Amino acid sequence: LMDKIEKSSGQEAESARRQLREELLAIAPIFGQAPYFMSEEFSLVDCYLAPLLWRLPQLGIELSGAGSKELKGYMTRVFERDAFLASLTE
Repeated sequence: LMDKIEKSSGQEAESARRQLREELLAIAPIFGQAPYFMSEEFSLVDCYLAPLLWRLPQLGIELSGAGSKELKGYMTRVFERDAFLASLTE
């Protein structure tokens, strides 16, 4: 989906944005069950998800509605980690 959003335009890109947003919000309750993805500990899954979630605004994807609170809380926890902040480029 990320590839479609970045390389397509018009309806195809918008459809991919909508699908990614809906799928993330559908699994959002998982992000409220533990500090990290289904765990008390930061894991490789979190390392995978962090860059994708970080790029959502750049891709034109806004998280609102059901599930957005849990997902945004998870994003804040991950994005505030020193290691994540150190990984960012200018």
